[in-house]
Amino acid sequence: PERPKVPVEEVQNLARYLRPRATRLGVLGFSAGGHLAASAASGTDALILGYPVVDLTWGGHPQTIRNLFLGQATPQLLEEHSPALHPAEGLPPTFLWHTKEDALVPVEGSQKLAEVWSSQGILVELRLYDHGPHGLGLAEGEPAGSWRGACAQWLESINFLPKESS
Repeated sequence: PERPKVPVEEVQNLARYLRPRATRLGVLGFSAGGHLAASAASGTDALILGYPVVDLTWGGHPQTIRNLFLGQATPQLLEEHSPALHPAEGLPPTFLWHTKEDALVPVEGSQKLAEVWSSQGILVELRLYDHGPHGLGLAEGEPAGSWRGACAQWLESINFLPKESS
């Protein structure tokens, strides 16, 4: 099916539209949105992923697979559309966070992404947190909420954000 290409192309078209109007361009996605962000971030300046669905080969997040393939997923399609296994050309530095307690999207997908992408020369910062369920969002009030500060520091370190003056 051609379905996975449609949302990716929409994000890439938006990035092409914004590129001449922006100093820096980043993509952020959580859960299934992390799958889309990881699939569409080529040519941007930064990628931020929170508990992303990036490896579909383990059976994946059933709703994401259903939405992507309209019930017509094959093992080959799942493997081909797993960003953790197949980094796109031109991916930017990536900040990635996940909790070890996530029962819906296993942390191993994020670990695999960090391993594979790093081996391909993509700068990846992986932050793992011991506690927290799937779907934390910004994780306000949770120990994993420290991802926001860590991400801000990381964005400064890659010159995406200006360094705060003292």
